[in-house]
Amino acid sequence: MRSAGCTPSEVASRLGRPRDAIAASLKAISLEPRNAHAHFCLGMAWESMEDSPRALKAYRNAHNLAPSHTTILLMRLYHQLMICDWTEFQELRAWIREVVRYNQTKNFSPFVLLAVSDDPAEQLTYTKRYASNFAEGIQLLPARPAIPRQKICIGYLSTKFRDHAGASLAVELFERHDRHRFEIHGYAIGPNDGSALRTRLELAFDRFIDLQHYTYKAAANLIREDGIDILIDLCGYTQYQKHEILAYRPAPIQVSFLGYPGTSGAKFIDYLVVDPFVVPTEQRAFYSEQLVYLSDCYQCNDTQKEIAARTPTRAECGLPEEGFVFCSFNNSYKLLPATFDCWMRILAAVPGSVLWLLETNSMVSANLRSEARARGVAAERLVFGKRLPRAEHIARYRCADLFLDTMPYNAHTTASEALWVGLPLMTYSGKTFASRVAGRLLHAVG
Repeated sequence: MRSAGCTPSEVASRLGRPRDAIAASLKAISLEPRNAHAHFCLGMAWESMEDSPRALKAYRNAHNLAPSHTTILLMRLYHQLMICDWTEFQELRAWIREVVRYNQTKNFSPFVLLAVSDDPAEQLTYTKRYASNFAEGIQLLPARPAIPRQKICIGYLSTKFRDHAGASLAVELFERHDRHRFEIHGYAIGPNDGSALRTRLELAFDRFIDLQHYTYKAAANLIREDGIDILIDLCGYTQYQKHEILAYRPAPIQVSFLGYPGTSGAKFIDYLVVDPFVVPTEQRAFYSEQLVYLSDCYQCNDTQKEIAARTPTRAECGLPEEGFVFCSFNNSYKLLPATFDCWMRILAAVPGSVLWLLETNSMVSANLRSEARARGVAAERLVFGKRLPRAEHIARYRCADLFLDTMPYNAHTTASEALWVGLPLMTYSGKTFASRVAGRLLHAVG
């Protein structure tokens, strides 16, 4: 959410101090219990702590106090998806899509539309409105004089230069750039987790700069002074993104790639890297950027990815020794009721089978088991795996028999991981970029 206010809670959040933000929000609520904005700020603070149940409680309180506030409603829906609480899901989704189409609001991230909408026109309509936020009050930097030189200078801007799915896909891409023709800069605008992947990323660039605590303008100025010819955004509308940097136009060519499976809607993004499957030619009108088509799969992968040599036993994974194992290790917000209906019909048709899912937070397993019982499927036929280090996580895919995909937001990195270890995958391809990635990967592997 982009807020017009600047409360102590918001200041603490922007400074990366969520505990202080929680304390400030609780203080504000104690002084004014019916202050919807204070409850909303509390939700954002809990969200930054990755505590979706508490975030949802705060957003629900805010929504009850301000039922017509679209941003609050959107955040309530997103956090209900995070914990697979589908209470009033159809009504909430329909209301938000109505707002997107006919209301002039532009205050919530279009990211959640990837999970609830398979309409590329709808996504473009709202995303263009949202992108206009970032250019407000920003004066473009003066164009940098052309300087003849031997190498093209490419900058990669990312919130994900850490142990993150996006970075795990792209790290070898940075390492493999032809250093005779290109100079490669990495600009980190997200947290440094001190991981081995972060170290590898830092070494992959000719120059690596941490811009996490720079102002938008200072970051843009530094990129401009570095002489970047092509600036590639790996963030899109994801966590920690700072599109204001791009709105200053620090580079003459600005590109969106890999981090966000959809249009930016932004006038300051010139190109989007795609392939003919994820964006068929008949869908080109729904993208604000010029499309750069790679002849094969748009998604790069790391051929050096670490996969644990040892495959865990079924028992170690909490799986039965016998029976077919369906799995889906997608993030919980991608799972919608219609997809779950399909999965339960599949379980009912295959005696002795189980569905193996990822327990992304403390409420997912209870809510989904309740949903399974409501559809006539025994709760124990759902098995939940804990988060593991990436190498061990990928290795456990070998215990499954078939990966079932989500719709309209497909498996992306998770689909790559499954296919990498030889696990078959079943998907459904829709109309949007996000709904066609797993299908692209299946075509890529034949």
